[in-house]
Amino acid sequence: MDISTAKQKVLFWAKKAYDQMLFAGTSGNLSIYLPDFGVVVITPTSVRYETMQIEDIVVTDIEGNRIEG
Repeated sequence: MDISTAKQKVLFWAKKAYDQMLFAGTSGNLSIYLPDFGVVVITPTSVRYETMQIEDIVVTDIEGNRIEG
């Protein structure tokens, strides 16, 4: 899976989890680790799930340094 696809999947499943009331407000995170790229794709902090967009999804290296988003 490439980074763009991972971002789409994180956004899709985060919104799905929110719709199922597994997250409340801005609490909780969902992420995918991509070992081939050495990155983590994760939902951002303090962004409401119902308004979250693909541009909000964060990509970090394994140490947590922000790469994009």
